[in-house]
Amino acid sequence: MATREGADGLVWTALNKYGRLDALVNNAGILRDKTIVNMSEQDFQSVLDVHLKGTFLCMQAAARIFKVQGKGGRIVNTTSLSGLLGNFGQGNYAAAKGGIYSLTRTAALEFQRMGVTVNALAPVALTRMTEDLQMFKGLTAEQIGPQYVAPVAAFLASDLAADITGAIVGVQGPKIFVYRMVEGEGVSREGGPWSPAEIKERWGEINKI
Repeated sequence: MATREGADGLVWTALNKYGRLDALVNNAGILRDKTIVNMSEQDFQSVLDVHLKGTFLCMQAAARIFKVQGKGGRIVNTTSLSGLLGNFGQGNYAAAKGGIYSLTRTAALEFQRMGVTVNALAPVALTRMTEDLQMFKGLTAEQIGPQYVAPVAAFLASDLAADITGAIVGVQGPKIFVYRMVEGEGVSREGGPWSPAEIKERWGEINKI
């Protein structure tokens, strides 16, 4: 999925078999976990290529087909808790998933006139890729497996979600919720720019949600 050929091949395989394209779910992924200090450039780049570049290429290829078909479509991307909030030892993965969040929001705006919805899942699920992570210690696949995520993906890829776009949907076992970017109340002052000392003095107010 990290190449143009791979993305185009995916879309054309669907077209050749089914005659049309209705939905795309971007869910390819790899992990190369290390702290930023110890991470190689290759480990950083390979994760970005599969997750972020792959999402872009597949989304672009699908959108071009949707435009020609003229009947709308559904795109479901996969972001992550790490990409939205950060996670120790996952700088590459977090950067890629954070990029997917922003790409989803932008594509939702750009594709709206084509009748194409673009949403993203932010799942927390116990899979082969995540089974070694500390956060899943003591949990079982029955409690928090991908079987909880699949129905949400199916919903977003269906006509049931025709009026939903730009949403980031969290799934953690049986819990489903929506992530939103929140702007704090903020503080204004008279008399020109702030000094660093004034910012420090009033940081409690500035940092208030």
